[in-house]
Amino acid sequence: MADRVPPVKIKPLDDSYVDVQEIGLVTVVSPRDKHLTGEGWTRLLRRVIGDQIDKSDSPLILLDLGKVEHMSSAILGELIGLNRKITLRGGKFRLAAMRPEVAEIFAITRLHQSFEIRPSVEAALTNFQP
Repeated sequence: MADRVPPVKIKPLDDSYVDVQEIGLVTVVSPRDKHLTGEGWTRLLRRVIGDQIDKSDSPLILLDLGKVEHMSSAILGELIGLNRKITLRGGKFRLAAMRPEVAEIFAITRLHQSFEIRPSVEAALTNFQP
């Protein structure tokens, strides 16, 4: 009888892994980790950004990627879904402060064409309206 592989346990991430702040009408979500990979990060972003989407009829959400050096394809997929959800609610979703390695991921996958990407948080906050 073959040895059974135990199920993989997903490390739950709590809110201490992200900073969330309101700047005017815009909610800025800033991950504190360099590597956004794994189901834990996917769930955390879905929950944190999803909570912000649910708070507003036209959510304005800015994801500050300034500390992020790598993200998985699962995170990219989650961002696509969140972007769609925000747009359907009449809001806007922007990404800001991408490091070159993350910008390269968006360029290779052509996702830079699907998102509003700004060079800095300050630039992203300019004229951010539904």
